[in-house]
Amino acid sequence: MSFPNKDFPRQLRQLADFLEAHPELEQPEWPRFVSVGCSGGVEAMIAAAKIPGAVKNYDTTYLNVFVEVAPDLPKLNYFIARAAVCEPVETVESVIPAQPEHTVRTVTKWKCHPLLGIDRLEKDTESVPDAVEG
Repeated sequence: MSFPNKDFPRQLRQLADFLEAHPELEQPEWPRFVSVGCSGGVEAMIAAAKIPGAVKNYDTTYLNVFVEVAPDLPKLNYFIARAAVCEPVETVESVIPAQPEHTVRTVTKWKCHPLLGIDRLEKDTESVPDAVEG
């Protein structure tokens, strides 16, 4: 179910009121993240990136900005397609020899808004993160 962003805080309060009014019900568990797709583009992602403590993470497809509100709450994960906020400026392919096959590795360098530059990369053992400029 999707709601306009302006309604989300009110709906959370309504959910909290309901759960407090019915203590006999089992309480839900928080997810690790609450994902927020940023339809507002670069400006929306910059707003998330400016929040103190925000952590930016790129993979080959998305830019994610994780915001921790409190240690006992799920992190907010603001995400957008990487190509929507960064411009690919160079792609390099290299052939890595192996026996009996070879593997082609593609690395793309991206130019991004300075506030959307990378703080750190989360290591993913199954993929090679792209290089980041800017």
